[in-house]
Amino acid sequence: MVRATSVTAAVLAAGLIVAAPAEAAKWRGKTRQGRGVSIHTDASGHVNFAHVRYRVPCRDGSDVRGGVHSLPPYDAPGTRSFADSDPYRFRIGRIRVRANASIEGGLRRSGRWTGTFAVRMRLFRNGRLLTTCRLRTGWKASPV
Repeated sequence: MVRATSVTAAVLAAGLIVAAPAEAAKWRGKTRQGRGVSIHTDASGHVNFAHVRYRVPCRDGSDVRGGVHSLPPYDAPGTRSFADSDPYRFRIGRIRVRANASIEGGLRRSGRWTGTFAVRMRLFRNGRLLTTCRLRTGWKASPV
C-alpha cells in the first residue's frame, strides 16, 4: 500500500509540474532601421503588447519619426504568432496625419520573435495633401 501511495504522489506531483502556468515574458530588439521593438506576452503565451519605433521616409524628402503601440484584440492572435493592422490619426503641429500601420510576427525555435512592420501615411495641411510616406521593415526581438 505504501508503494501505491508513493506512485500516486509522484504522478500527482508530475501533473502539478506540467500544469504550472507559464510566466509572462518580455522581448526587446530592433528593426532593420535600428529602431526599438518591444513584445510582451501574458502567462498563456499570447502577445498582449507590441511597440515599434520608426522613421518613415516621405516622397518630398522629409521623414516622420515616432512609434506605434499595438494592443489586443489582434486581427490574428496566437501563442506562436500574431498580426494586427489599424488606422490611426495624429498631428505634427498644424499638419494632420492619417496613417495605417500593420505588424506581424512569429516566435521562432531559437526563442526570438521576428516579423515585419509596415506603415503608410498621408500628411495634410489645410485639407490639402502635402506628401505621402511609406515604410516596410523587418524586426527581431530577443528575451529580456
